[in-house]
Amino acid sequence: MNAGRQPCFAPTACHLTLRVRAGNSALGPSHPATVQPGSIVLIAFQLSPAGVQKLGRARGLKAQVGVRRAGGPGSARQLMLVPYSTSGTSPAQSVSQARSIGYTSGSKITR
Repeated sequence: MNAGRQPCFAPTACHLTLRVRAGNSALGPSHPATVQPGSIVLIAFQLSPAGVQKLGRARGLKAQVGVRRAGGPGSARQLMLVPYSTSGTSPAQSVSQARSIGYTSGSKITR
């Protein structure tokens, strides 16, 4: 899943923590990410097995996705998570770094 674009306008790297919750329940582990100065990255996250179960029981699950900068402010946004599945072989993937948008994990890029 994609938490959206996260910019860093600080003069040094931004160290962020991503959290995904539904009510009082965490849907997965906290996910750290580092964003280089002046760049924007897409941060992918993965639900825990319990989070996948909770999502599977619902047609849609309202979740709060929060991002906090170490020692600084944070922000949160409500998202509606929907279950989906894929089958068959996955197409070939490649990743290259762009100047304006970065990636945190080549194995978890989402569009």
